[in-house]
Amino acid sequence: MINPKLTIIVPIFNQADTILPFYRRLLPVLKALPEPTEIIFVNDGSTDHSQAKIEDLACCDPRVSFLELSRHFGLLASLHAGLSQSLSDRVLIWNPNEAEPIESIPDAWERSEEGLDVVSIAPASHSLSFLARPESVSCVLSGRAKAAMLESMKEGRSFVDSRKSIGFRQTVLYYPAPLLSKPKLLLSELTQPLKDLRFYQRISTCLALFCFAIGIGLLLSQILFETVPDFSPSTFLLSGLQLLLVTFIFSGLDRIRIEMNRSPQYFISDRGGETMSRLHPRSPRVHS
Repeated sequence: MINPKLTIIVPIFNQADTILPFYRRLLPVLKALPEPTEIIFVNDGSTDHSQAKIEDLACCDPRVSFLELSRHFGLLASLHAGLSQSLSDRVLIWNPNEAEPIESIPDAWERSEEGLDVVSIAPASHSLSFLARPESVSCVLSGRAKAAMLESMKEGRSFVDSRKSIGFRQTVLYYPAPLLSKPKLLLSELTQPLKDLRFYQRISTCLALFCFAIGIGLLLSQILFETVPDFSPSTFLLSGLQLLLVTFIFSGLDRIRIEMNRSPQYFISDRGGETMSRLHPRSPRVHS
């Protein structure tokens, strides 16, 4: 299998007990997907027997390949590693940690075949409440969406935020969710701007402009109308200068953050499977 039509990327972290049941559930689904199909398990530094389970599958099924990261780098790095090593134009991201039914994969593939670049999979209950959002990473990506995702993730954005920001033709495939399932609150969504230094830049810039406007207004009032203001114009002008300095500080910190995110995200300590063995060397690599 040299040129798969679809690559399924499965991030794994300490899930030795779920790998084999997941694989068995996936086998009937593969019959509805195009052939050949490549399955890449990305072991994100698991400390249990996950790697041994994955290697057993790779020995038995030529469609299965794996990437083993040198330590635990997190979900973002795992997905980036899988995307960068995938060989097909279309990629299916599937996180076994999430509750999405695996039977929804063929429907997502059919929607992707209609010309959509991103088909996300999310529970229907999340679309009915403003307190919840589909945080699922499970989706089908076209070739150009995959390339855009890789570039966006290099800037340090989360997978979900990158998927939203790249544009292209997107849709969400909702599936019925149990009524008793607890939706995830929008706390991460509400606090997301606080993680972006550009948010603080905008706030300090607005406050600086406000102080400058008040200070200049008081100064003109004092000159033109010879009135004595209750507050000294110099106080507001000095505050505006201080806030402007804070803006420059946040701008510098944001540039440092961007440069740090361009550093290597992960180290691949090993790779295996029929496809990986043919097309990739097994020596460790640093990826950025």
